[in-house]
This record gives sequence, structure tokens and C-alpha cells, in this order.
Amino acid sequence: MKYLIRNHIYKFIYILILLTTVYRIFSFESNVIKDRKALKEGNQYVITCTIASLPTESYDTVSFTGKCLKGLKINEKLCVNIRYADLSDFCPGDTLTLRGTIEHPDTAMNPGGFDNRSYLKSQGVSVIFNSSLAEINYHKKGSLTSFYKMRDKITRRIYEFLPEDEASLATALVTGSKSKMSNSLKENYRRAGVYHVIAVSGLHLSMLIMFISSLYINLKLKRRYKSIIALAGTFAAGVFMFVFTGFGVSVQRAALMAVIVCSAPFLSREYSPFISLFCVMCTTLLLEPYSYSDISFQLSFSATAGVLMGASLSQKYSLNTRKFGSVLESFMITLCANLISLPFSVSAFKGVSVSGLVSNLIILLIVPSALGMSYLFSALCIWAPELICRLFSYIAVVPVYAMNMLTGIFAEMPFGYINITIKLLAVILLQIIGIYILIKLRKRKISFVLYMIFIIANFSFVSYNIDNEQCSVTFLNVGQGECTLISDTDSNTMMIDCGSESKPDTGQTEVIPYLNSKGIYHLDALVVTHYHDDHINGIYTLIEKGYVKKLIVPDRVISADEKYSSKKLYETAVKHRIPIERVCKGDKISFGKKGVLKVLSPESSYRLDANNNSLVTSFEYEGVSFLFTADIEEYGMYAVMDDIEDTDVIKVAHHGGRSTLSDNIAKKANAEYAVISCGKNNRYNHPHPDTLKKFKSSKILRTDIHKAITFTIKNHKLIKE
Repeated sequence: MKYLIRNHIYKFIYILILLTTVYRIFSFESNVIKDRKALKEGNQYVITCTIASLPTESYDTVSFTGKCLKGLKINEKLCVNIRYADLSDFCPGDTLTLRGTIEHPDTAMNPGGFDNRSYLKSQGVSVIFNSSLAEINYHKKGSLTSFYKMRDKITRRIYEFLPEDEASLATALVTGSKSKMSNSLKENYRRAGVYHVIAVSGLHLSMLIMFISSLYINLKLKRRYKSIIALAGTFAAGVFMFVFTGFGVSVQRAALMAVIVCSAPFLSREYSPFISLFCVMCTTLLLEPYSYSDISFQLSFSATAGVLMGASLSQKYSLNTRKFGSVLESFMITLCANLISLPFSVSAFKGVSVSGLVSNLIILLIVPSALGMSYLFSALCIWAPELICRLFSYIAVVPVYAMNMLTGIFAEMPFGYINITIKLLAVILLQIIGIYILIKLRKRKISFVLYMIFIIANFSFVSYNIDNEQCSVTFLNVGQGECTLISDTDSNTMMIDCGSESKPDTGQTEVIPYLNSKGIYHLDALVVTHYHDDHINGIYTLIEKGYVKKLIVPDRVISADEKYSSKKLYETAVKHRIPIERVCKGDKISFGKKGVLKVLSPESSYRLDANNNSLVTSFEYEGVSFLFTADIEEYGMYAVMDDIEDTDVIKVAHHGGRSTLSDNIAKKANAEYAVISCGKNNRYNHPHPDTLKKFKSSKILRTDIHKAITFTIKNHKLIKE
């Protein structure tokens, strides 16, 4: 009887915890909305705040999450950006008084792109506060300053003694900071399916706890006292790792679970790993309700649940007693961890690592030695003289180098990484469910009814999600630059320009995520209108990542201001064996069976500046036409005047600057839509009011306001999405 009553009490407590967690999440969402409504964008304020996260640096700006103490009526945290600041001057716990303006975080500029609003919300941030170093009136150092100075010293010395790639990995293993890891190295770990090893989590914490355990395990103490020491040591190690690595969710989860495990001897209830994980998840959400939308939270808890499930299945089927039992058990755990976390991985990275099933078994054998060596080397970096650090670095670098080398091999394996969209994953899961129904209920009459329901649901889902448009033209938001994608349902793709002045590496940050979200992994042709950076600096990444099959460039004399950039682009194309096709006025480029791109300018004999010698083209598909005017100005207008016809959409030249198309061309084009590609609050104040007046008869769409702009051609009709 007592057992039943106690069981019901536990169930009531679990339900109460769950309801409290849900309420906490909803209250957080409500607070975020209130903060954004109460604070007007652009208004100036003087605030006092404490730094609540590890500061990061991007170009000349230091950013961190802060808790406002005075100056703003705000319920949640804010993201503080300080321009012209030095990263080493700021530490968690510092108190600042500064003047600045409020900015509301924006959503993704393009479908599939980085959603700054969601990311900041996952960090507990509702608004952004922009300031500069000159506007700081008061700066009080926090109690953790010396602690983080030691952390910075470790990082600097690691980079002093180890090669760059190995130093960045060792830093990630010890401090959890991946800011200095190259994109290619992080991509290798992601494609190899072992990205979790560079995110400080339970594996790292368990090694620290094992080291602490080795100090007291041989002491002649009663079991109860050893349990108390273990609990205290685990708690101290968890707090240290949590603070040292920057308050990560995965470390918090691992620390709380370790504390629960060590607390088991003091509880009258038998330890259950699944219930512990549930309690830890709820505790995390009660403390930080915003973390539910953080990919680190999602992957950490889903992968841990998969590990527990794999261990349970391995025990159920006694895999460890069979031949190669440890390998089978490890494979089962890895498989379950990957399957449970699959929806989150696909949603975040638009792909799945097949090689991860094998790479985890091999690379995880090296991780303990790499971690141990990195920890020892970090300890030496604090107090040891340079000679000892130099000698030990030759030993410490071996397992770290081996990890990078093996990861690179697995990342480059054929079919080791499969690009997949969440829609395709849903279709695959539906197929698996259908097969399961047939196998499980094959001898029952109801199986036929259930399978027919499944078939109808599957067909409806696929029919609803299949893109039945014939062709689409998308003007991507790349800030102060240009990038246009043309694609159809036959997998034909063409891109016109890819560059930005205001966004670094727009190919990696904006264009590739958009392409992957659409299931596009190659470009049949990439058209270069001219060689200014705001039109081409994103192309290098696309070429290096293997997206570009052919470059189409203007066949003309290269102007003086284009010589360096054109040479760099040609060398990159030649290095990656990308064919280059030169075109000039009168040439036509086929697009699938129904589309054609006509070249209106330049003529090869023209000797104008880069803008006026831009490649001007007209795209036609089933009677619908687009005019792409690149950056042509006054002189370039005369070259295309006679070739301009009525068009449905015109891409306004030179980001809508004052020197753009004349009234005559605007009238002659007679476009229903005029698209202007420009950056928000750009330094040129594009588009110019005079340009907007020229296109007053057209519907003006701007990427700085409307973000990515997509037109679809269906049944000879133009549809604005």
C-alpha cells in the first residue's frame, strides 16, 4: 500500500514539474513579445547591465548577452554590441553603464538562412543594444576576471605552441570555444558525424570526474563518506566546467545528471536514467526556458536519450555476451543516438552523416587521449616555462592531429554525408511506418484498413509538398550586393552574381543555406555580370564547395579596377577545373527546354568602365520575361536601349542608385515589378528617391525590406510569392 501511495506521489511530482516547465516557457515567450513591443527601434537609452555570457568578437565589434540592471524596463536579457572594442577588456560578471540604441533582431534574410531572432531567443535575448567604446561611462570588473584571464592565457599559449588546426581543436576540447576553428575544419567534423566531440559535454565532464575519483577511491573511508565526497567533487567539477566553458547547455545537462547519479545512494528510490534525464531537462528549462529552441539543447538531450535507449536494447538482447560484443554494443548505442537526434540534425544542418556510424566507433577511441593531453598541456601553459611547454607540445599534438586527420578522411568518404530536407525525411519516416504496420499486423483484418489510411495520408502529404511550379526566380537578400537564382522542376539551375559588400562570406552564410533548404546541390551555370566584390565575393565559396559546374562571364576588355578580382576568380575556377564560357551581345544561353537567357550587353569592342560594361541579360520562360540590368549607368544605357522590350520584372541597376536607368528605359520596360537589391541602412543610402520615382508605375520590391523575393511562373503566368 505504501509503495502504491509513494508511486502516485512520484507521478504527481513529475506531472507538476512538467506543467511548471510548460508555464515557464510560455511566460518567457510572452515576456519576449512584451519587450519588443515596449522598446522602439532606434531610440537612445543609457543602461547599466552585467555581462552574462562569454563575449565574442566579430571584426571591430564585441558582443555578449547582458542582464539589464537600470535604464530599461525589460523582462529578459539583451544582446549588447560594442563597436571599436577589445575582446580582452570584457569578462562575464563585469558591470557596464553605456549609451546606445535599441534594435529588434531580424528573422532569416532568406529561406533556410540564419534566423538571428530565433538564435537570440534561444539565448534568452529579446532585443539588441548597440553602442560603441566611446559611449561607455562606467566599467566595473567582476569577480571572475582573473579566472577568465587565466582562460585567455591558456588559449594564447596553445596557439603559440601548436599548429593552427590542432590548436583550434585543443582549444575547443578544453574551453568549448570554436570561434577560431576554420569553417572547413568544423564542416569536416559535421560531415563525419562527430561534431559532438568538439562541444564540451558529458564526455569531457566524466573524464574530469574520473580524475577526481582517482584521488579518493583508495582512501579507507566508509561508503557513505565516499559518496558524499563523490557528490561534492562532481558538483564542484560541474560548476567549474559550466563556468569555464561559457555556460553551455550540454555541460549543464551532464553536470546535473552526474549529480543525480552520485545522489542515488542517499535516495530511497532506485536510479532510473530516463527519469533522471526528464528531470534534468525540466530543471534546465525552468532555469533557462529559452534553451528549448537551441540546437545544442535539442541535440544534447535527444542524443543522450538515444544513448540510454541503445544501452537498454544492448542489455535486453545481451549484445555484450556475444562475439565482438563491445563493438556491437557501441554500434547499437551510436545508431540509436543518431536516429533519435536525426530530425533535429536534418532541421539544423539539412543533411545526415552516414559515415558517423563508423567514425564514432573509431574517433571516440582517440578522444580520451586527445582530451587528456589537451588538459595536461593547458595546465602546463599556466605555470610551466616555455621550454617544457615546447617539448610537451610535440607529444600533445599527436592525438589531436590524429583526430583531425581521421575526421577529414571520413568527411570525404563517398556517400558519407547525404544532403536531405526535412520534407524528404518526413516522407521516408512515413514509408517506414507503413512497412512496420504491414509486418506487425499482417495477420489481422485491421491491417488492411490501417495501411489504406496510411497510403492516403502519405499520398496527401507528398502531393501537398511537391513543388509543382515550372520555374522560379528568387532575388536573395545578401545585403549590399546581388544574387539571383533561377530554377525549375527539372533540376535546372542558374545563378546570376553572388556577392555582398556588407555581409562577409555571403556564399557560406546566406546562399548555401538557401540552396540546401531547397534541395539544390549544384548550379548548372553561374553568370558573372562584372567583377566588383559586391557581385562576386560569394562565388569563391560556392566553387570550393563544389556547387558550380560552369562560369559564364562577359567577353570584353577587363577594366583597371577589375583586374585583381577577375584574376582571382579565374585562378579559383581553373584550380577547381570549372569551365569558363565567355559571352557578349547577341549570345543566347538555354535554360532547360523552355527558358532562354539573352545577352543584351556588352559588345566585345566596348571600352567602358566596369559598371557600364556589365553583362545585361533578359530571361524568358513561357512568355514571362525578366530584365537583369546589373550595374549599368548612363553610358551603358545607350547600348541596350534598342533591345529593351516590355518585361514583367526588371532588376533595377546598381542597387537603385541615382545613376541607374533613365526614365526612357523604365518606361520602355514597362515592368509590373521593379526589384531593388540593397542592404539595410547601407552607407550609400540606396535606393535613391529619384530612382524610386522613375519606377512609380511599377510595384517596387526591395530586398532590404521584403527580404528574399521569389516569383513563380505557372501556366504562362507570373505569380509573386
